[in-house]
Amino acid sequence: MICRPNRLPISSTAVRAVLPRSSRKIDSLQMTAKHRVATPADWKQGEDVIIAGSVSDDEAKTIYPKGWKAPKPYIRIVPQPR
Repeated sequence: MICRPNRLPISSTAVRAVLPRSSRKIDSLQMTAKHRVATPADWKQGEDVIIAGSVSDDEAKTIYPKGWKAPKPYIRIVPQPR
């Protein structure tokens, strides 16, 4: 347990629970910036992502020539870019 002056102690269990979530958020932000995709709230590395709405279908065809799944016209799902 880590004790900080004038604050509640932080248990190692709490730290272990927070770090993976923080890491996923950073991975998601980096992927969004680099590949113009969005990630679902519960996304994990290796799972499918969604092509950003700011990417037109014509642009998406050049970026993702293998195509995408579209359960709705505004949701275009592709495997995670490498």
